[in-house]
Amino acid sequence: SGVGKTEEEIRGALEFQIGQFNVESPQELLRVAKIAKSLGVVAPVAFRMNPDVNPQTHPYIRTGFRENKFGMDVSFLPQLEKILDSHPQALQLKGLTLHIGSQIQEMDPFKESIRKTWPLFLQLKEKYPSLRVFDVGGGLGIDYEKGDLQSEEQRIRHYGDFLNQFFSGKDDVEVICEPGRILVGPFGLLVTQVQYIKSTPYKNFAIVDTGMHHLIRPALYSAFHRIFPLRDLGTKDERDVYDVVGPICESADVLGKERVLPLLKQGDYLAIADVGAYGAVMSMSYNSHQLPKEYVFVNGEVKKA
Repeated sequence: SGVGKTEEEIRGALEFQIGQFNVESPQELLRVAKIAKSLGVVAPVAFRMNPDVNPQTHPYIRTGFRENKFGMDVSFLPQLEKILDSHPQALQLKGLTLHIGSQIQEMDPFKESIRKTWPLFLQLKEKYPSLRVFDVGGGLGIDYEKGDLQSEEQRIRHYGDFLNQFFSGKDDVEVICEPGRILVGPFGLLVTQVQYIKSTPYKNFAIVDTGMHHLIRPALYSAFHRIFPLRDLGTKDERDVYDVVGPICESADVLGKERVLPLLKQGDYLAIADVGAYGAVMSMSYNSHQLPKEYVFVNGEVKKA
């Protein structure tokens, strides 16, 4: 997947015998055909469709609306079919794919996008019998405010029930789902140490040794992550309000604003919840900072990843 596949990436994917290319534009389809022909192979392709569904999520992670750069609407079909028909030895239409966004809490946008795309699948299958994959994408959201795993499990079940019901009896179709965040998100913590407590006439800052260079979501999306201390607390512990901020020379480097926490001191450890893999795969050494170390908690033991 991805709107900007390079020639090198396409060639490598073909040599690796990738399952399918989720094609984002006619130009990309032509590029795949050209490279596949040069290698003497047939490229399995799927068209990423843009169903023009607004999932009511943050605009930066909305990917299936008409204003987004992702996917293609039905107006692209004549071009796509012409390219397919012109390169039968290099291209095979294998599927249609959707991904309308992420951090989506409601089921209706998923249902609408699938229902809008299914007639197109049937239409194309009449001409291209090799078409059998319907990739419904992912995007199920998690509850960053409450961390309610039970609600997230119910969301998965609801979505699964809909998919089972919709595709029931449709034997000649392979359904692919890419759940992503809802499986991984709640089970990753970014652990950080308080370096300084800085109190001004206006607010308290807990300055920590992680920040937007390790977890960019708060700076990029104004995303909320729960933050809690890694030490035993009594119910009567005195509390105060802090902005939890990182060391980067950017005012956007804020992990949590106005968080009520037990009185913090230099050297305390904090855990930033629900970071999934983002605290690793989106981290960088900006401002010459080190990357975070990775550990796995397995059967009561901490092991270095």
